Amino acid sequence: MASTLPRLPIFEAIARHDPNSTAVVHSISGRKFTYGELLKDVADAKDNLVKDNGGSVNGKRIAFLVENCYDYVGALYLQTACLKLDL
Repeated sequence: MASTLPRLPIFEAIARHDPNSTAVVHSISGRKFTYGELLKDVADAKDNLVKDNGGSVNGKRIAFLVENCYDYVGALYLQTACLKLDL
């Protein structure tokens, strides 16, 4: 599991999958994303969000405006990661 994500059942379940197996398929383009990419992208997004907010997002409101695509899946997991870290 990506080291910067909290130890939650959802992230542990994703980490148990083969990192090269398909996690998300964008129905319009057919583009595929792996479990490994998903964990890395969520961890990177969380790290960037925390860094861009002075090292903490604790108590701050965060909104996401994304299409129904891979970015939406990532945003949902990012929200979970930030809520559970109390950063």
